[in-house]
Amino acid sequence: MKQRVVIVGAGGLGSPAILALASDRERSFRLIDDDRVELSNLQRQILHRTSDLGRPKVDSAQRIAEPDRVERVAQRLEAANARELLGGASLILDGSDNFPTRFLVNDVALTLGIPYVFCGVLRYQIQLLSVRPGLSACYRCLFVEPPPPELAERCSDAGVLGALVGIAAGLQVREAEELLNGKRPRYENRLLIVDVLQGRQRTVDVRRRPDCEACAAASAMGAAASAMGGA
Repeated sequence: MKQRVVIVGAGGLGSPAILALASDRERSFRLIDDDRVELSNLQRQILHRTSDLGRPKVDSAQRIAEPDRVERVAQRLEAANARELLGGASLILDGSDNFPTRFLVNDVALTLGIPYVFCGVLRYQIQLLSVRPGLSACYRCLFVEPPPPELAERCSDAGVLGALVGIAAGLQVREAEELLNGKRPRYENRLLIVDVLQGRQRTVDVRRRPDCEACAAASAMGAAASAMGGA
């Protein structure tokens, strides 16, 4: 059965991720991003070229794989379309740069029972967490709700070390390969934090919260599926 990978974001993380994963011709992809290529993107978003300036970022994916293997979605992922756009995936890679999208991916992925890998980069730091619905802690177990907008930083505002994005994407792809091959990912129930400015790498244990609504939804879906299977 062909694996289908949904990648949220065609920027610094999504670009190398799809380039790496597309080498397996048995995989198909859905690339979601409503942004257009800007000159400032090119130093870290390796999917795009100067000839792509002004074009939708998802269009750059046409050069890496056959059209029938890459579905390009030039839309913002929102509550109204998330179930449709994330549904049917074997795995989701979250390369978004804002908290509302991260929480949305987490909640919908758990509701649909789809494993996903979160990765975020800001300034000199990487954060990475793999989630298997019903089996591991999720992003909302760690961060209960998004921070207030005035306190939430984005890489477009705070900046990001370009070379660090490549390292982060490599870590995310490694987790993806483990999940796609039916193995337990290294950073399940553990948030990886890499700070290159301080020269430090550490992990933070993450436990499932008994009152996590997202995990409860995943458990409910699993129970319903088991009941249907036994009927």
